[in-house]
Amino acid sequence: MTLLARCPKRIMKSGIELRNVITDSWFTNTDLVQFIHNRRQEVGFSEMAKMGNTLYRWGKDEMNARAIVKNITSNKKEKLIKRSSKLKMKYCGVDVALGEVNVRLLFFKNMDNGDWDALPLKGIGSGYGT
Repeated sequence: MTLLARCPKRIMKSGIELRNVITDSWFTNTDLVQFIHNRRQEVGFSEMAKMGNTLYRWGKDEMNARAIVKNITSNKKEKLIKRSSKLKMKYCGVDVALGEVNVRLLFFKNMDNGDWDALPLKGIGSGYGT
């Protein structure tokens, strides 16, 4: 278990109730997601996704977030992308697995320009993805 995954364990041992864990992309860690997923109590989990090396299982393939969004934006899967004129954003949700935990990757970008970003969402214990 990595040092980052041990932090919530130490917090919970000290008697502090852990309801949500929010991390930046630097702390995206399969061990941390798995640790939180294995807790008996409900813990919400959100993090910024790395568009680099972190591998997600999407269907039968393992690929990083950049490869997933490239696959989605190909002509045959363009219908997965939604548009919000109010927010001036494009977005798309994709169910994937990070390690052994099911998460939803929410991809989003500015409608005019910009790169895609991703946010993995997991409501641990809420029934999502189980």
